[in-house]
Amino acid sequence: MTRSIILFIFALSARLFTQELGDVSSSLPLQQVLVGEEALLNIQIYGEQPSSPLKSTEASPLSFRTLQPDILGRREVFSANLGVSSATTGTFTVPSFTVPLKSGDKTTRTFTMEVFPTDGLTWQNLRIGDQTYKIGSTLLHPRGTIYAGQSIPLTAKVLVPVALPVGSTGFAEIEKENIGAWRMEAPLPPNYDQQVSPRSPNAIQPREVRIDGERYHAINYVTFAAPLKDGAVKVGPGKIQGLQVQVTTRTNQARGFFGSFSRSYNLELDLPEVTFSATALPKGAPADFQGAVGDFTLEAALDVTSELKPGDPVMLSLTVSGEGNLDTLAPPVLDAPESNWKIYPSSRNEKDGARRTNQGTVVFTQILRPRVPIKEVPAFTLPFFNPKTAKYETLRSAPIPLNLSPVVSQSAGVPQAGLVPIAEMQDILGLIEPQPFRSKDGIQLGLWWQIFPAAIVAVLAFLLIKRQLPRLQSNNPEKTRLHTELKELEELGTPSEFLRAAAHLAESHGLAGDEFVADLIEERDRFCFQPGEQPGKLENSRRQEILKNLREKLSLGIMLLTLFLVWQPTTAEAFHDKAQAAWDEGNYQEALDAYQLSLKDEKTPDLLYNIANCYYRLDQPGKAALFYRRALELNPSHPESLQNLAFLERKMGAIPTPESDLPAWSKKLTTPLLTNLLLGLVWLFLIAVLIRFVLRSSRVQQLSTLTMIGTGLMGILFGVLLFFHPGKEEIVELDTVLISDEPTEVRTEPSSGGSEILNANPSTACRVLTQRGNWSYIELPNQTRGWIESDALEPIAFPENQS
Repeated sequence: MTRSIILFIFALSARLFTQELGDVSSSLPLQQVLVGEEALLNIQIYGEQPSSPLKSTEASPLSFRTLQPDILGRREVFSANLGVSSATTGTFTVPSFTVPLKSGDKTTRTFTMEVFPTDGLTWQNLRIGDQTYKIGSTLLHPRGTIYAGQSIPLTAKVLVPVALPVGSTGFAEIEKENIGAWRMEAPLPPNYDQQVSPRSPNAIQPREVRIDGERYHAINYVTFAAPLKDGAVKVGPGKIQGLQVQVTTRTNQARGFFGSFSRSYNLELDLPEVTFSATALPKGAPADFQGAVGDFTLEAALDVTSELKPGDPVMLSLTVSGEGNLDTLAPPVLDAPESNWKIYPSSRNEKDGARRTNQGTVVFTQILRPRVPIKEVPAFTLPFFNPKTAKYETLRSAPIPLNLSPVVSQSAGVPQAGLVPIAEMQDILGLIEPQPFRSKDGIQLGLWWQIFPAAIVAVLAFLLIKRQLPRLQSNNPEKTRLHTELKELEELGTPSEFLRAAAHLAESHGLAGDEFVADLIEERDRFCFQPGEQPGKLENSRRQEILKNLREKLSLGIMLLTLFLVWQPTTAEAFHDKAQAAWDEGNYQEALDAYQLSLKDEKTPDLLYNIANCYYRLDQPGKAALFYRRALELNPSHPESLQNLAFLERKMGAIPTPESDLPAWSKKLTTPLLTNLLLGLVWLFLIAVLIRFVLRSSRVQQLSTLTMIGTGLMGILFGVLLFFHPGKEEIVELDTVLISDEPTEVRTEPSSGGSEILNANPSTACRVLTQRGNWSYIELPNQTRGWIESDALEPIAFPENQS
């Protein structure tokens, strides 16, 4: 629920702030009318109201009537309404109007309106209740030449006597041959619907028209259609569905209000059939012509204007505006040799309700990657056929100069991704030095940290046993013998006797390989076995040094805990310096090889993150995403992997992975973290218990008792959290990554002959449902399912032979 509210607020904010104060838009939803019928010219002004009445910029044979304005939305969008009509038939241009505003005068666009005679109506008599009503209908299409692929308006019109108030207009369904069209609906201006409050009498159907002196409600149903090919086109017959009228019946038993009652009737009306011909487009189309028919404008712009590095990918917005077949329009074409650029598939964003009108704007987002040194983005071209001039025309955008940074030394791998505007992130984060304590599941100590509390418990237990069970310490023959030998050694007088006995004692206990013992044996040989004059006396300080070292080396109670405290660098750290040096030189393959060697011994999030960076620089985005996800499998909160993966997925146009619905506390207090905290409390509780029995101080016993109570309660709390923790088994896991370097087809069948559902871009995660031969049946993050070649996939989890 919270996420939905946030997304709604974000979408509303984006909608509001894409318009500036004083922006003006206009529309003519109904472009085909009967003589005397009034169409609505709607002019919407964002954040302002006109300071004076609207004025036409030129004289026109059309009649204009100012209607009641509307206020739309909390942003107070002022919606001015003008009625447009004509007393004669023909095709007319609705002129532009000047909108006087405080921020500066604005001018609306022009429109084309066709006015038809009333003698083309088909009339039928319909009996409703005890009355018979005359109802007319017709299907209107543009007069003149209509070309194949040209987007044209079609209007179904029904005339109902004003004695039948209309409750609901419904929609029209028509049969079609050799023409593609959407369902016919009531023509409404942008931002209007059946929920407009207060309900506008100007913009909502129906409107009134006089025919032969009789008044009728003119109910219109509009769509835009395009002939599929040249030849005969048939539209209709059809039916009107959902049209409701109110019929009032009077009775003789009562007078006034109680003398009548109303009933609703659903009118099922038939629409006639009309035919016309579509003309083939003339010969001589430009080489890059892709079926665009209409009248358009083209504008190209960089999405990011920051400084670029040579070889960076370029992201552009190609904006096509105008009138024509916008819903099927192909993207503009780059006017440059294909060998100079790698062109990724473009994405389109339709604006202004492209399905309800043939006028508006389509924005294509295009990503290019240069294969040769460049200083500007070449022009894009859009060839189209203009039905107004009956000629082919070609739009050409202006080349865009680039702001390039100085060339830096690096390999010919994938360039920096500095143009993708993802939270203003210009590139992936670089390598990081492996941290000894940052391993799986964030900052934690693994299992070896338990050595320390275990050692404390062992010491306390030893002291307790020594105090309570002294008999266990008595009559140790080996210890008694060693104590006796050291005592006897200490009492020996002459240097030769002392050194002989000391060396013999060390050798008999297996210490001959020790450096100190080796020096002792050499000293003994000089005093006792070399011919000639004997050395001087043995200093007392030297004697005490020998005794002290022998006691330390022969004692069986040497603490070995320090061995665990001697830190040894991990394999990742041992190879990191070599990999970092290769990375700095732009030799990303050598850096990857160094990290892969250490991967055989251990797997840490930092190591997997660095491997992913190497794959990214080697132009293998699928592999890079795979290792970022493997790092996140070990540590879901690894910040560098999260940031780089988000950047990579958006750069490659991967289908976004939905956020987990797990509660926030479960993402912070992971299962391994709770397990370690619970183990720590158990050790602390055990230490407090032992201290209570080892130390007799009343204050210490009070502190130990409080510690036992506190650790016990916290242990219960963490145990409950661990028991109810929502683990990974409760959510659907995306277990596989698309590792191919190019978009891969997802098909309806496990064969290359299956129909293509979509192209999945590299780095997209998915879930494998089943496999059949060399094909895998997958589910993508947007819940689309289909078949894909298994060679393009690799599981996030390491294979068992690599674990």
